[in-house]
Amino acid sequence: MNEDYFRRCWLTLKGATIIQKKTRLRLQMDEIECLVGGVKVSKPSPKKKSEDKNEPDEGPIEPI
Repeated sequence: MNEDYFRRCWLTLKGATIIQKKTRLRLQMDEIECLVGGVKVSKPSPKKKSEDKNEPDEGPIEPI
């Protein structure tokens, strides 16, 4: 990974911290995607399909 990626990643997280103070769960997900995913730098859109929460698409999500 290059330095530019981490710079964009940090700016994304910094912006998310300011914008999403009310949604800490989404902020944590942004941090995980930024630090672990390495591909997704932008903030993910919130999933509104509450009826599908019994069938996760990406496997089980472990609590932080």
